[in-house]
Amino acid sequence: MKAGELNQLYDNLLKEKRLRFDAEMFYKWFNFILSNKNWIEVEVVIDFFNQKFLTNPAIVHEIDSVGFACVMQMFLMINEAKDNLFFTVSTEQENYNSLRNKGTTQTKKSQFDFTL
Repeated sequence: MKAGELNQLYDNLLKEKRLRFDAEMFYKWFNFILSNKNWIEVEVVIDFFNQKFLTNPAIVHEIDSVGFACVMQMFLMINEAKDNLFFTVSTEQENYNSLRNKGTTQTKKSQFDFTL
């Protein structure tokens, strides 16, 4: 999928504030596309995220749980590609110490044997 096609689809379904159903269908479809990473390049997702979400902060007031799941998927895909994902590892004792000391234990994703 190319950036122009994605932008046009988004503009047609969401920009004109048509039906809530249109927005929900777009987000479900795009979330499906994002989950199949071979179908879309991360650069297209980055451009789309920058153009549609970072330039319009008010959009967070317009999305529902389906839209939020899609935005989260974009965020994860972008940050995974840039190797920016960190996971917090903790036990009960570490949670207690973390709250007491206001510190966290962070571990890079590459140190785990699972993926999101």
